[in-house]
Amino acid sequence: MTAIAAINRPRLLLADEPSSSLDADSQERILSLLMEMNRKYKTAILIVSHDLSIIREFASRFLVMYAGKIVEEGPSSSLFSPLHPYTEALIGAIPHKERKGQELENIPGKIPSVEDNLPGCPFAPRCKKAQEACTQSFPPEKEIAGGKVHCFYPLGETNG
Repeated sequence: MTAIAAINRPRLLLADEPSSSLDADSQERILSLLMEMNRKYKTAILIVSHDLSIIREFASRFLVMYAGKIVEEGPSSSLFSPLHPYTEALIGAIPHKERKGQELENIPGKIPSVEDNLPGCPFAPRCKKAQEACTQSFPPEKEIAGGKVHCFYPLGETNG
């Protein structure tokens, strides 16, 4: 599939989990090919992935979505300095050599359906920082340190 995309030289390539279920060498080859397409043909690449290390290494910007809503976006260099509690929880669930033998963090609560159409932040029922405002309306966008977050109580702020 990647070879077909390279032959056609698209202006935009959607790479949905491009390295999923591949060994490390195959992952590296696929991702290197995508980056070569980006440099050589100026192809814009939208990578959809649960592997945050790939996003940080190969993307210039990131978006984090929860229940169909964007909760955080910014330069990929700031991905591991999260502003939204959900992004922080995702990072806490990544296995690390340094944490060998320790349990990964679990996000408590039930995953909402996008059909639930909750009035507030969809992460509020599972969020450690949630307060009443979080359940009443979806938080407006805040710009912080070159990134954007939809959270009434973003990480690093002292309110709440």
